[in-house]
Amino acid sequence: MASLGVSDVIARAGSAEAIGREGETRLDGGRPDDGILLLEAAAERGDATAMAKLAHLYDPNGFNRKGPIPSPDIRESARYYRDASRAGGISVNEARGRLRDALDAQARAGDQSAALALRDFWP
Repeated sequence: MASLGVSDVIARAGSAEAIGREGETRLDGGRPDDGILLLEAAAERGDATAMAKLAHLYDPNGFNRKGPIPSPDIRESARYYRDASRAGGISVNEARGRLRDALDAQARAGDQSAALALRDFWP
């Protein structure tokens, strides 16, 4: 699969999990753009592992500035954590809880983005 383009991997992989595994391989192999696109495709198809990986990549808690995501995104992280939790098969509850605690503190300090993320992703 390494020689295939992103759209070909998605068409030929056979499962969301296979797409996600190829996304991880490409992230680890220095092809971050392909890796993110494949993880997103896997997540859209219900792969909880891909959702969890994306949630961690976007999470401002422990964000890696040298990683494949240019900046943390609380909404993307919260959405992927929620979706991974709903999809089951992988535990993201601890990391999701840490994000919620950080957003609670920010919302109490007047951060409207944090308050909206809490409202939208922790009903």
